[in-house]
Amino acid sequence: MKIIKHTNVLYFLMGLLLGITVLEPVFGQQAGTNLPAAPAQTGPVPYDKNEFPLWAQDLRRADIVAFGSLPFTVFFTTFAVDSYRFYSNGWDRRYAPWPLKAPGAIEMDENQRIASFTVAAGLSIVIALVDYFIVQHKRARQRESAPPQLQPEIIIEPWSPDQGSELEVGQE
Repeated sequence: MKIIKHTNVLYFLMGLLLGITVLEPVFGQQAGTNLPAAPAQTGPVPYDKNEFPLWAQDLRRADIVAFGSLPFTVFFTTFAVDSYRFYSNGWDRRYAPWPLKAPGAIEMDENQRIASFTVAAGLSIVIALVDYFIVQHKRARQRESAPPQLQPEIIIEPWSPDQGSELEVGQE
């Protein structure tokens, strides 16, 4: 009896939280109808080239490269683990890798799957690091091959009124 009472209280609280979550935006919209209209947006503005620091751009690129290479590294490490299992079990067809698997194939156990995915994630991070160092090397070569930026030497001399005769207008 006591468990049923606690369950009913739990259901009531969950329903109350769900009701507040669903109804709050409805009442919020009704209350804000007398506010002035926001200016119309013309669309998203593209990012400026210098809007983010270089380290943030490099971090984003590493993120994209690591997650982009993950499916490929998972496929190749799984194939490598399957091939090793095939070899270590005397070329038994039940342990063959994916394209050669028989209908009654023995799948990898949980530890082998975890090891395969961990190696794949590590390889993806290594690929992202290699990409980072390649980009850094290209930037360094580009800086070295760029022409030096010369700063002109500006000499400021005080002007004296005696020198003004050469600047008079109308001399021919």
